[in-house]
Amino acid sequence: MRSNQTMIRTITSEDLEDCARLYVKVFSEWPYEEAWSITQAHQYLSRFWKFDPEHCLLALDKDDVIGAMFGYCYPWQDRINYYMQELFVDPDQRRSGHGRRLVCHLLDKLGESDVSMSLIANEATPAAAFYEELGLRQHRYYKFYCGTVKTNVE
Repeated sequence: MRSNQTMIRTITSEDLEDCARLYVKVFSEWPYEEAWSITQAHQYLSRFWKFDPEHCLLALDKDDVIGAMFGYCYPWQDRINYYMQELFVDPDQRRSGHGRRLVCHLLDKLGESDVSMSLIANEATPAAAFYEELGLRQHRYYKFYCGTVKTNVE
């Protein structure tokens, strides 16, 4: 899929290093300010790419990686669900429609009329507003839990 100079395509193993570099760039900046190394980001993204490579997408401007989406599909009751693990766009390219194009390309690729999407987002970031613009809402029943598991509970 091409829009002006932007091309969307499936991620290959050769793309993972460039995706990791962009991931480190994106998540080292505000509002995330996370401390990823390229090696750590590569390992993290590779895991999700290996799980379902067909549904991991890349946005390119000429030969430059400007965005990527990592996730996986699975059947859920009477529909297909896509769990979006990561969607990130180069900070210099944000608000240009690249994130929306990645999502729309995925939906076109799935070709299903009843696809739901799930993800976890920090509600204090601009990404949360983007997901709401796409029509996604906080789930009314499920809550996200995280932390270090205590194994010495009596």
